[in-house]
Amino acid sequence: MSIDKLIEKTTIEFPRKLSLKGAEGLIDYIAEKLPANIHYNVSYHRSVIPKEEDKGFSKQDGTVNIAATIMDTKKSMAFDTCEFNPSKEDSSNLSSIRFQLVPDWELFDYRPEVILLWDDVRRIVKDYFK
Repeated sequence: MSIDKLIEKTTIEFPRKLSLKGAEGLIDYIAEKLPANIHYNVSYHRSVIPKEEDKGFSKQDGTVNIAATIMDTKKSMAFDTCEFNPSKEDSSNLSSIRFQLVPDWELFDYRPEVILLWDDVRRIVKDYFK
């Protein structure tokens, strides 16, 4: 399998961009519907800039990143790590989930329960946006 096909298999594109709050809502939804234990870490960049009128400050949101581990509670070996990727148009919003890739691995090198986890999360994400 080509690297492009593997990236396609491990990436879940969102039909619309999500804010940090929206992404956390999606994480809650996945945890409930899979069901899963999800541990995640959020980082974001925010700027505070003085206004030109010299009256106060404005805040500008920058790049948001979420790194997560998803563990299916019904299948003991079905877990993987992923990242929620920022949108290229607006890095303060998120546009996809990408599960980890192992260098030089082909699809058959991944455990079947992990591949099934990717598919289950893809289905749940699709349902979330309906």
